[in-house]
Amino acid sequence: MTEDEKILRTQAWDYFAVTAGQRLTVINFYIASATLLAGGQLALLQSAQYSKAASPLGFLLAALSFIFWKWDKRSSDLIKLAEETLRYFEGQLTIDDDGPDSHLARFFTREHAFTTEKKASSKGYVHGYYTYRVCLNLLYLLFAAIGVSVALLCIVL
Repeated sequence: MTEDEKILRTQAWDYFAVTAGQRLTVINFYIASATLLAGGQLALLQSAQYSKAASPLGFLLAALSFIFWKWDKRSSDLIKLAEETLRYFEGQLTIDDDGPDSHLARFFTREHAFTTEKKASSKGYVHGYYTYRVCLNLLYLLFAAIGVSVALLCIVL
C-alpha cells in the first residue's frame, strides 16, 4: 500500500468515526427532545385550562421529527460512503480468504454481505430484518404521529 493510500484509508476511517459518532449524538438529542415535547403535551392535556397550549407542541414535535429524519438520512448516507471506501481498502489487503466468505478481519466487507443477505432473505414487515435506518425511521414516524394526533385532539376538544 502506497503512502497516499495509507493517508486516504486513515482519512476514510476518521471520517467514518466522526460521522458515526455525530449521528449517535444527534439521535440521542432527538430522543430526549421528542420525549420532553411529548411529555409536555400529555401534561398539558391533563388540565382543561391548558389543553389548547399542547397543540403547538404537537406540531413542533412533528416538525422536529421531519427535520431530524432528514438530518439522519444525510448522516447515514455519509456513513455509507465512508464504509464503501473502507471496503475498497479492505479489498486491497493481501490477506488470504479461506472459503467463500471474506476473511474474518475484513469487517466492513463481511458486514455488508451479511446485511445484504439478511435483508434479501427476510420475510414480511413484522419478521423482517431491520437496519438502524429502518428502526430510526419508525421512531421518527411514531413521534411525528404522536405530535400530530395530540395537536389535532387539542384543536377538536
